[in-house]
Amino acid sequence: TGSGGMQLIFLYNMGINELEILNGFEYCQYMYLTGNNISKMPDISTLSSLNGFALNRNNLTDFVNDISLPESLRSLSLDYNRIVNFDPTGLNDGLEAIFLNNNSIETFNPSIKLPSNLKSIHLYNNNIEVFDPNIPLPDGLTSLWLNVNKISVFDPSIALPSSLEELQIGSNLLTNFNPSIPMPSNLLKLELSHNQITKFEPVNPITSL
Repeated sequence: TGSGGMQLIFLYNMGINELEILNGFEYCQYMYLTGNNISKMPDISTLSSLNGFALNRNNLTDFVNDISLPESLRSLSLDYNRIVNFDPTGLNDGLEAIFLNNNSIETFNPSIKLPSNLKSIHLYNNNIEVFDPNIPLPDGLTSLWLNVNKISVFDPSIALPSSLEELQIGSNLLTNFNPSIPMPSNLLKLELSHNQITKFEPVNPITSL
């Protein structure tokens, strides 16, 4: 049946295993499917008005390139799943925020460029040991969360965009914060707590903190 002008859909904790038929929801702007048993990313490409989509606390193990997202999507939340592999090939270019907190991601080294409009990347509490310095971070990125991982070296060759306002790498395995890493001029928050750092000496003053 058609959904008319329905804009919000909440399907929390319903035991849903799969979601395949989404025709008739072209006016839906926000869809929340938290706390179900979905193990495969559903096809939401037909939801042409969708702005936010949340699939938190489900059973996803992979986020791979066979997905298709609507161009309207701005926020994608996949917190509290079991995602090990992440491939951003299917991400739409208009996406502004992606939440992958509390998963099992071991490496974050996407083979393609991340969406150019991406402003927030949240990877809190995963199993990341190395944050690949060759990742071309979007020029407009403002927030990068890498807290509670297993990162022991924050490579000085990482090109942090000047737009970055928040960098969180607390609760990792860092022993020093390499002084050759240039800090973005717009940085407002730097979180390094609960590491093993004995010397902190950024290469340039962080005047905006």
